[in-house]
Amino acid sequence: MNVFKRIVVSVLGALVLLAGVVVVRTATYGSRSAEPATAVPAPVPVDSAAVRRLSEAVRIPTVTKFNAPADMPQFLKFHEFLRRSYPRVHARLAREAVDSGSLVYTWRGTDTTLAPVLLMGHMDVVPVEPGTEKDWTHPAFAGTVADGIIWGRGTLDDKISVMGLMEATEALLAAGFQPKRTVLFSFGHNEEGGGAAAAKVAQLFKTRGIAPWFVMDEGGAVGDGLVPGVAARVAVVGVAEKGYVSLRLTAKGEGGHSSTPPRETSVSILGEAVSELQGTPLPARLDGATLGMFNAIGPAMPWSWRVVMANLWLVRPVLTRLMAGERTGNAMVRTTTAATMISGGIKDNVVPASATAIVNFRLMPGDSVTWLLRQVNEIVDDARVTVELVEGTGREASAVSPDTSEGYRLIASAIRETLGASLVAPYLVMGGTDARNFELVSRNVYRFAPIVATGETMGLLHSTNERVSVDNYLNAVRFYRRLIEASAR
Repeated sequence: MNVFKRIVVSVLGALVLLAGVVVVRTATYGSRSAEPATAVPAPVPVDSAAVRRLSEAVRIPTVTKFNAPADMPQFLKFHEFLRRSYPRVHARLAREAVDSGSLVYTWRGTDTTLAPVLLMGHMDVVPVEPGTEKDWTHPAFAGTVADGIIWGRGTLDDKISVMGLMEATEALLAAGFQPKRTVLFSFGHNEEGGGAAAAKVAQLFKTRGIAPWFVMDEGGAVGDGLVPGVAARVAVVGVAEKGYVSLRLTAKGEGGHSSTPPRETSVSILGEAVSELQGTPLPARLDGATLGMFNAIGPAMPWSWRVVMANLWLVRPVLTRLMAGERTGNAMVRTTTAATMISGGIKDNVVPASATAIVNFRLMPGDSVTWLLRQVNEIVDDARVTVELVEGTGREASAVSPDTSEGYRLIASAIRETLGASLVAPYLVMGGTDARNFELVSRNVYRFAPIVATGETMGLLHSTNERVSVDNYLNAVRFYRRLIEASAR
């Protein structure tokens, strides 16, 4: 009995000690993103014609379709529009075309020993889905400005970046600003089609020995009310992006007439394989950019969440499981599996000898294409089903750029000073950007678009009624101007 009492006392003591550690860690929980408030400079006036110029940019339908050649006449028209709209930029900066449609601008600094800054955007937009034209409040390529809103393709993705950078640079030149550090701009013309031109720009930089101090492309945004329990505006800056892999599963079976079918057909064999994949999620883990985001935002969350965030050493497995049970959270903690296409058969009374399915995966940083192929084959485990890469896919996830670099700090400061976000956090980008190609020449690659977004805003990307408010766009111009001033001094 005395032994039992000693055990109980020891366990209770351990629990009290554990509870004390949890409380102390929560009370002292802090974050690098919770920096002292910086003095916000007075808003810089923006040329009122900037809105008109973005409207004009939208009217040029620089559409790119996946795996299709670019509509070069429209891109050349857009190039000429930029030259006409920003005379100072084109008088002072060197401009060259890469792969015919993409543009690289060089604003040479006074100290060429300093590594340059590379700021990016893309000129191309996705097409309007056939049959949805009538659902647009204003036509997708009319560039309508009404009730404080600029409507049309590219207002969010991604002419806002191209035009915002041009507006900021034109204004800085008019004010007599001379950068100490060289500033480079890279504007792609086929980002929506896979970004082959951006890869060529990155290779060109490597050949020339250009290693940017930091790179910033589209990717993150500022969220208004997007983090439950956090009243402050939160900005997320992409420090990594997931990879992209599509696998083709082909099932072989006995063909013939449906009146005397075999016990299993190629279609049913394939269905079982796809079901196995969907029902066997790949391993989940909370690390890298997602962990960094929680560490940055955690101190601003309600007490109950701070207890969790401050004590991940204890509860990380539980939190990971909870995130994996929710759609968006699941995409943040694991390589995702999505069956997207399936085909087989030529007639309802014919048993096909083969059937195929396409399954798309978004790779977490740290998971490789080779690893994925091995995992999928082990899960399917059926000699009648072959697994192979779909041509043109097999892109590895990016590396994770540090959220401690001077470049990241400058981006965060410009966000706080111009976009009203008091919290800035690293973020894992779920989709793909041109930025990934520039890991070839820089380890500091970031993704942020100066848009203050709500849940509705994010749903407009690639969708019907894409639009941006006039105020949002003018603040984007201010952000780019502040970032260029700060990074190029």
